[in-house]
Amino acid sequence: MRGQGALQEHREDQQAVVRADELQASLYTGAGNRFVLLEVQAKEDRVESDGDAALCAFTREICSQELFDGQRPDGFLLVSSDPQAAARMILFNADGTRPEACGNGLRCVGWHLARTRGLERVEIVTDAGVRAVRMEESEKERAYLSAEMGCAEFLGELNGPLPDVEFQAAQRFNLGNPHCVLLVDDERRAPLERVGNALQGHPDFPQGVNVGFLARREGSWRLRVWERGVGETEACGTAACAAAAFLGRRDGEQEHELHLTGGLLWVGGAFSEPLELRGWASYHGELKIEAPGEILQLSAWAT
Repeated sequence: MRGQGALQEHREDQQAVVRADELQASLYTGAGNRFVLLEVQAKEDRVESDGDAALCAFTREICSQELFDGQRPDGFLLVSSDPQAAARMILFNADGTRPEACGNGLRCVGWHLARTRGLERVEIVTDAGVRAVRMEESEKERAYLSAEMGCAEFLGELNGPLPDVEFQAAQRFNLGNPHCVLLVDDERRAPLERVGNALQGHPDFPQGVNVGFLARREGSWRLRVWERGVGETEACGTAACAAAAFLGRRDGEQEHELHLTGGLLWVGGAFSEPLELRGWASYHGELKIEAPGEILQLSAWAT
């Protein structure tokens, strides 16, 4: 048992019986993004309506636990069936909010479906549309996957100054969720939390925004990310795509390697074309989750 919440780990005995008041979930990471994944049988309309408030509170409880070697999850992934595709993916951020898109979460769902169902290429319904994920290779508990991310929409330059930060450019993009890319001299010295919080109230971003600090350092592109609803994270797939779109508009290149805190991500595709996100995802074992009644009613464990 880690933490004082309602989560109990069973990584060695993954076949243990799940009690009636428990759900069984899985732990995944994608380039440093940490997720708890739960496969459910709930119908989408219930998740969209009365389930949201309960799931938001449940997510905050889950993401308050140190489940990844002393680190907390960045989000809670729900995976259910869908008539349009192999699965439906819904993500809740650590604070209980629901983002429109998540590239690393998408790749983790793809790895989960490959592991548990043998599906090496799948289409997954997300809040940003249907996305295809393909497993390129695997080794033990990790896999290298590519995900179709759609086109990056350029929304223009950031309007107005930012407090206490020097940058060479600041541009806005839509990847299904909002992004601001700031080109700086050194991402390590960027006031990430202060600027990230300040931009949440900016008139250019009425729904909040994910912020990426991009720098050319030691011959490589480095990206540090502040995620809406989470804070600083070790990686963000859609932020990597926004950074690649920024660079594509700037230099015309179609392949970009990005060094994030948690690892490498690769983005392919011209700025005006659909982008492809590539990188490693890892499986870290199973959890039993003691769930309140409204979650058990909403999200019966899918055996």
